[in-house]
Amino acid sequence: MVLVWLLALSHRPERLASVAQEEGRLGEVWSRACEELGRTPTPREWAASAGLSVVELEARRRAAREATRELVETHQGLVRSLARKVAWTRRVDVEDLAQEGNLGLVRAIEKYDGTRAKFSTYATIWIRAAMFDLARRSRGAVVLPQRVLDIEAKAGRLLREEEDSATTAAAEIGVSETRLREARRLAQLPTELEEVAAGDADAVVAGLRRDLARAFDAHLDARETRVLRLRPSRRPSGCPRRPSA
Repeated sequence: MVLVWLLALSHRPERLASVAQEEGRLGEVWSRACEELGRTPTPREWAASAGLSVVELEARRRAAREATRELVETHQGLVRSLARKVAWTRRVDVEDLAQEGNLGLVRAIEKYDGTRAKFSTYATIWIRAAMFDLARRSRGAVVLPQRVLDIEAKAGRLLREEEDSATTAAAEIGVSETRLREARRLAQLPTELEEVAAGDADAVVAGLRRDLARAFDAHLDARETRVLRLRPSRRPSGCPRRPSA
């Protein structure tokens, strides 16, 4: 049994992802055992709940961690390529994007369903989503067209360096004065929105609650919604986070 799991590390990404997901599956077993016992299960109790010996449990966890590490390493080319493309259009640091992309990659490993797509295709979706989320957070809630950002940057430089009027700056850039003013106004929106969000935490929480309520109404029936609303969000007493290694 142990040999089968270790040999699986040499297979395709789809197989590696399945091996890597064993850590999450074993984690769910640990959580159930913790709830039943009302305390942290011992390694022997954890293994017994999973129908494994302690040796098999540790071997599967090691195999899962190794599979995750290999998948992350072998997909660094994809992460870097996507980071450069996003950085070019969103003006976010490549290294920051790559780091965020790796988090998306790990999430893809956890969520991957081998019956739907190749792993690289599925991972690309999660990596890009993580990067664009960072770009949105870096600029605020509004992602502006690159043309607007270029006009604002040129206008700001001209108005600072030469003390030109808006009319002169617009003529220098090659746009109308109205277009110039609109670009400068739009460029200030992300900062203003960030200030509003940071200064009114209650409004942000209220907005999240409304979004969650809409999601419940759209995807759940009345009974399912009621169960989720009543379900406690804390862990059972005596159950800390499960071991990570």
